[in-house]
Amino acid sequence: MEPIDLITAVGEIEQACEDIQEPSRKPFFFIVGAGISCPTVPLASEIQFHCKNLATKRGRATEPLGSLPLDAYSHWLEKAFPQPKQRQSYLRTLIEGKPISQANFRLAHLL
Repeated sequence: MEPIDLITAVGEIEQACEDIQEPSRKPFFFIVGAGISCPTVPLASEIQFHCKNLATKRGRATEPLGSLPLDAYSHWLEKAFPQPKQRQSYLRTLIEGKPISQANFRLAHLL
């Protein structure tokens, strides 16, 4: 499939939606990564870096057991904020009240 410009894409999505026989069915869904919220919300690597520094300051600098990036992210988040409510509060401060990113805004317009 060749790339197409935004106006063509919107026209094709509009046509596909018009051709749907059942109004409750939607012909598309989007799979997006967390990076769609960047730069207003930090990427996982930035969160991990901050959490590792905080955990180190608090004397909890044990290395993660797993080798996957998700293992390291979870490990440092839990070391920096041991209680679920602390993690929730920390993540909320990163997200709540932040402006919508350009990518999220454009996706919303498509929908």
